[in-house]
Amino acid sequence: MGWWAVALLAFMYTVAELISLASPIWLAIWTSNSPGPDEFGMYLTVYISLSAASVIFMTSRDLVGNILGFRAARRLHREMFASILRAPMSFFQDTPQGRIINRFSKDIAEIDKELIWQMVYTIVPILTVIGNFTMVGGIAYFSVLAFLPAFYLYYQCWKYYNKTAMDLKRITKTSSSPVYDHFNNLCRENAISTVRAHHQVQQQIRTNNELVAEQQRPEYSIVYAEMWFCMCVENLGCLLVFFVMVFAVLGRGQLVSASTAALAITFAGETAGSIQSLIGQIAEFGMAFNCVERVMEYATTLPSEAPQFTDRQPAASWPSAGVLELHDLKLRYKPELDLVLKGISFSTSAGEHVGIVGRTGSGKSTLLRAILRINEPEVGSTLRLDGEDLLLLGLHDVRSKIAMIPQEPVLFQESLRYNCDPFGHHDTRKIWEALEEAQLAPWVREQHAGASTTTSSASVSPCETTQASATTAELDDLLRLEISEGGQNLSAGQRQMVAIARAVLRKSWLVVLDEATAAIDAATDTAIQAAVRRCFQGATTLTIAHRLQTILDSDRVLVFSDGMVVEMGPPSELRTRPSGIFSNMVDEAGL
Repeated sequence: MGWWAVALLAFMYTVAELISLASPIWLAIWTSNSPGPDEFGMYLTVYISLSAASVIFMTSRDLVGNILGFRAARRLHREMFASILRAPMSFFQDTPQGRIINRFSKDIAEIDKELIWQMVYTIVPILTVIGNFTMVGGIAYFSVLAFLPAFYLYYQCWKYYNKTAMDLKRITKTSSSPVYDHFNNLCRENAISTVRAHHQVQQQIRTNNELVAEQQRPEYSIVYAEMWFCMCVENLGCLLVFFVMVFAVLGRGQLVSASTAALAITFAGETAGSIQSLIGQIAEFGMAFNCVERVMEYATTLPSEAPQFTDRQPAASWPSAGVLELHDLKLRYKPELDLVLKGISFSTSAGEHVGIVGRTGSGKSTLLRAILRINEPEVGSTLRLDGEDLLLLGLHDVRSKIAMIPQEPVLFQESLRYNCDPFGHHDTRKIWEALEEAQLAPWVREQHAGASTTTSSASVSPCETTQASATTAELDDLLRLEISEGGQNLSAGQRQMVAIARAVLRKSWLVVLDEATAAIDAATDTAIQAAVRRCFQGATTLTIAHRLQTILDSDRVLVFSDGMVVEMGPPSELRTRPSGIFSNMVDEAGL
């Protein structure tokens, strides 16, 4: 929030506490002076003014505290979200999703709803304890002797309880992650259907119950610790008030008057209560602040990818041919692991279609991860596109110029327009043209026609609307088609068509396909490959094949084995090599 915000809150709470203490002091002065009828109005006016000012300042301080607290929570969320988006892929591979969800759900919720009030409820008892202690010391100074041992006992009690509560709170936060992770896995696409198909419903219920029971264990321990703490501090509070009363009785008549003795006992009781509240709130604030520590851990200490932008900026027309050059490309997933790519070298021609094949684990997908710099290659590797060194450019410049069609395209629960153009860089006509190129436009029209409620025979069905005759408003209406989460209302082939349309809009000169047709049937595979050839004419394509027939019409085939290119050449040539890896794979496939 900044020092100015802290200073403002401290000032407002201090003033509110001073006004709150002034009201009983003025009431004591009023009763001790026994004013006449003429002075009654003045005393009453001052008392009412102090009460009204106290209400105004208390309301204002809470309002300002909430506003500043929400601003701080928004800033923490924004920083953590930005840090997560910039984290490398290795972080998501090593970190369970439930742990990340826990940070963005439970921790952020506590910061939004509870942290500012925990701070308020901690500041108020501090000021109350200071004010009440000052009042008791000023009215019956000798009774302060009772506070000295009490403060020491309070401190020891807080020290013991706070350490226990903090450890239990950390355990509680950690135990929540497996619950979120298990539930998130069940909410994935087809997960429930898979569980039912294998008759694992009761097993998953038992697993969930065990995780929830394990999550609640530290919660019960926290409740038991709180009850022990309340018993201790309440007994100490009763003992403190008793000794103040004893000192007030011993000093009656000479050291204190009846009114001051009553005021001292009153403030002693309030001090005992405020000390109990203060110690409890300090412990609660420490536990609540644990969520800030967890959020700040993700906001400030996560590793980050390479910069989005660097001083080296490519030309506006780059790339213009799609010539990819790799020399001695090496890559490992972690510094302590072995190399996955072991010195790959090859280059493509402009507009060349290159197929990539190999056994599982041979390094095919890793090559694409290196090109997109999802994992950074080793020092000394060379990776150029149309003469520009991709390792010297910012990630935004690299990834925005390369189109990738993955095996499982990412689709959002949004409109079709958003899924094709999430950043809003293209107008309606261009998006529709991309859908036409991807052969998805007829299906969109059919869906719109099925959802239409127009029954008039004179009306024109959207299925009959062509791109040439359709107005921009009509196309906008078609592009509002709602896509469900993960594209569940689309078939696997249609999801790939959306990914192709998204790639077409980029107008990239380098297109990479990572087993894009692995999850669909052979007929749809053929249709998608035809769409890829048609949509990306003139662009260089790298296709990782799930089916060998997918890449038999490629200009050249790269055969990977153990992180190296062991065969390279036209598919017709590789098929004729005796005892060649590619020829053996073709024979095994029966082609």
